[in-house]
Amino acid sequence: MSSPALVDNHMEKREHIISFRLTGEEAGHIDTASTGSRRTPGDWCRAVVLEKSNQAVPTPVKPRRCPARKLPTFDIQELARISGHLGKIGSNVNQLARVANTVGKIPETAILKIIHGEITIAKDTIKHTLEGGAS
Repeated sequence: MSSPALVDNHMEKREHIISFRLTGEEAGHIDTASTGSRRTPGDWCRAVVLEKSNQAVPTPVKPRRCPARKLPTFDIQELARISGHLGKIGSNVNQLARVANTVGKIPETAILKIIHGEITIAKDTIKHTLEGGAS
């Protein structure tokens, strides 16, 4: 919750929350604008909305410097592909657990080695993608 702000010469607690989603580019624009105005991104958005609706814009309680948001450098499509693979692996593990619980036996070593290979490939791809590698 944000701290109380001075509004109309008295302290008024901000109790209502409005949230919305942004693209990385939109968030970057807000970060740049808010840093230039010495406001937090949330305070900057509040000030813009109040100004646009012809309301008094309170001065920030405690101006501070906010570092610009670092936009992700990884490939979103690659991460989506990896997420799909992880879903398949999770399904495989669930099936193995069901068989083990029903029959009372652990599946063959060959099947477990295949799943281990899929997990290793997913792990390595995630690591490579997060380090900035292209697919």
